[in-house]
Amino acid sequence: MQQGNDHFFDWDHVQQFGTLAIVLSENDQAEWTIALGGEDFSFDDNTPEPPTGEIILYKAKLKDAEAIALEYKGEAQSLQ
Repeated sequence: MQQGNDHFFDWDHVQQFGTLAIVLSENDQAEWTIALGGEDFSFDDNTPEPPTGEIILYKAKLKDAEAIALEYKGEAQSLQ
């Protein structure tokens, strides 16, 4: 579902690849890949510290996929 510049994918359109990436699909076609930035990503859910390293967003295409580094902005806001 798309609203303005936001695009929402329900869990039926999310496929996990190993422990480092997920693919978001629409109409049986990959649209986006979200991946952890390799060895530099670190997260410990036993501490209040935010994660370190990159989470990267890629538009799903065969050539010239531009990596978009996502930034941590603090606690997630409730959608309700």
